[in-house]
Amino acid sequence: YVGGLLAISPTWFFLPVCLIAVIGGMSTGTTALYGTGLDMSSLFPRLMSRAAATLLIGVVAIAFIGLSLWVFNNRRNAEFEQARLLPFADEPSPHNAQEEPATRSNQP
Repeated sequence: YVGGLLAISPTWFFLPVCLIAVIGGMSTGTTALYGTGLDMSSLFPRLMSRAAATLLIGVVAIAFIGLSLWVFNNRRNAEFEQARLLPFADEPSPHNAQEEPATRSNQP
């Protein structure tokens, strides 16, 4: 939709369309954040007010976004490559391990 609109529109029209899209997204996000805060305050009415619940949800959302950006950062791939092998660090590697020969016994 937006690609077709910008293809037939003059180039100066790109900035106002992007500005309207950002403002529209911010208003939708603000309404969703407030609604989530209302839900949180209705679940725990004695624990926090509506404003405190909305603020808490906002802080948790920002922390989640920051954590996601930190985890999925491409510069951390080498560090995560090493970290994912940590559970196997105490096991001997297969090429260094010496297997005992299997023996059969006729005794019960």
